[in-house]
Amino acid sequence: MIKPSQSVLVVFLLLIVFPQVLFAQSRQSTSQTPKPLQIYYEVGPPFAGHADTFDSEKKTRTVEASKGRTTYSAELTESDKSSLHAAIVQNDLLTIKDNFPRSPYWDIQPETVGVLRLTIDGKSKEIRFNEAYGCMGTGSDLKNGEDDLVKYLAQLAQARGMPPCVPDPEWTRFTNVRTVIDAILKVKDDQQHISHAMRW
Repeated sequence: MIKPSQSVLVVFLLLIVFPQVLFAQSRQSTSQTPKPLQIYYEVGPPFAGHADTFDSEKKTRTVEASKGRTTYSAELTESDKSSLHAAIVQNDLLTIKDNFPRSPYWDIQPETVGVLRLTIDGKSKEIRFNEAYGCMGTGSDLKNGEDDLVKYLAQLAQARGMPPCVPDPEWTRFTNVRTVIDAILKVKDDQQHISHAMRW
């Protein structure tokens, strides 16, 4: 038989201790809930209204297509988010510089500039870039067949007194993430049967 003192103890535990345990568990689960990954990505020529864009929050993609400027609905799938999150974390993107300006030693035409704004795990980052930043001469930055040409041009430039080509590890890390974003967006463009306009 339960004594009155034991009943009081049981009631105390139910009214005081148990709700605190539930509250602590609720706070823990809330703190572990990841904030949604969001990106805004823009890349194209350095004049307004001609860049390709993707806004994951507004779920829109705009492309300078061969048949004219095209806008369509697009959003990141869970697989996209997983790949992008992994690339951002692996390349420690939040710690790189915020601007990769045009190098005075390289003239790449057509000129291409862009911006990447992202929110990941509650942290935000904006990175502006110019494709003519720094070396632009490491294999991961280039399409197939371009590496040898760029290396030759770099050697030619150095022979004319320009500084040697020294790759920037931060640019390489940024490029690694952009490669993932570009691959994701290419799949979405292909699904819409979009052919990109030539910028030359």
